[in-house]
Amino acid sequence: MSPLIRTRLPRRLLASSLVLGVLAIAMLLTACAQAPATTNFGTSEAGEGASSQVQSVVPSGPTLGTVPVWLREHGILLWTPAVAAAGTYAFEIENIGLQAHDFIIVRTSSINSIPVRSDRAILQGLTVIARSPVLQPDQGTTMLANLSESGSYVVLSSQRQDFGMGMASILTVGDASNGRVDPLPTPPPDDSETIAAYLVDDAIFLHDQQVNAGIVTFNVQNIGPSEHDFVVVQWRGDPTALPVDDEGELLLDGLMVMASLPPIPGGEAAMLEVELDEEFAYVVLSSLPGDYDKGMSAQVLPR
Repeated sequence: MSPLIRTRLPRRLLASSLVLGVLAIAMLLTACAQAPATTNFGTSEAGEGASSQVQSVVPSGPTLGTVPVWLREHGILLWTPAVAAAGTYAFEIENIGLQAHDFIIVRTSSINSIPVRSDRAILQGLTVIARSPVLQPDQGTTMLANLSESGSYVVLSSQRQDFGMGMASILTVGDASNGRVDPLPTPPPDDSETIAAYLVDDAIFLHDQQVNAGIVTFNVQNIGPSEHDFVVVQWRGDPTALPVDDEGELLLDGLMVMASLPPIPGGEAAMLEVELDEEFAYVVLSSLPGDYDKGMSAQVLPR
């Protein structure tokens, strides 16, 4: 059996090694502290768009204004779809949906210009202005974005198949116009008998799902750009599980319809009054071909 050989480093060499190790750790901590802030907060769930090849723009200069944003399945509601001047803006983002979403601003002229694979946006080679963290339901964040050029920007969610399902919209800077109207103000906090409903392609946003039972007023605004109607049905359960035919079209004949509005052109508004009972739940929806299947429904709960 070979004898066990013990090797002992000279004390001077051992001390030098310890000093070098401490210096290496200090240099690493300094580099991390000095690393520039990044706008890419995406996770691996962001798919192709989370690649390090994506170009990002770091915000700079004073903030020119605030743009509130609502996210839900499967739409994005920009409370200011157009801003007057180029510069840095604060986006106050709220996820009022039932699934996780993020919010990304891309410098490109149209939604159709973004490549898609399996309903996911492919962002390589595009200029990503800013990317929010992934927001869980009821979460919110404030994100700074440097909109340094006039023209059109695309805002989108990159989670799962959000982009392919319609979670994208156009934000314009300067004189350009995207044809969208600013959402009307929500009712005051002490108004418990009115619900503001905002229709966008592929989604319905409600400022509140709970309302006092009795006569309820829906202030309905179609942000557009497409035409949509507005129907209130009695339904206790998942608002996405109403009966449909083999082609995914809603079967209204099998539902208790409480009230409805005829198709509303993009950019216009209408009012609907309906009596809701606290013993039931209700779903508001658009029944035009393809709308319900794309996600244009939301639940209302009287109390």
